Amino acid sequence: MTRKREASESGMYHAMIRGVAQQQIFYDAADNKRYLSYLKKYIEEYAIRVFAWCLMGNHVHLLARAESLEVLGCMMRDVSGSYAKYIKQTLRQSWPSSARTLS
Repeated sequence: MTRKREASESGMYHAMIRGVAQQQIFYDAADNKRYLSYLKKYIEEYAIRVFAWCLMGNHVHLLARAESLEVLGCMMRDVSGSYAKYIKQTLRQSWPSSARTLS
């Protein structure tokens, strides 16, 4: 469920993403590293300062300062999209060949 977001006067935000239906999104340390590499790339691109982050098995929390709520949203979209492509490819490679032909 999406909540109504309000712009912060301080520019500080608590951002969170989670897997669909609370499904697992991180399976091992390599996944965590990959997510953090995307996070680093996009916080630099969008000039966002991240003060704290927490990667859980099925969700992520960030405490960040951004120029605007829209900029933070774009950064989260890009990080999540990049990671989703990575994890989809990773999981597809581990599926049995019969499952791969169905997708």
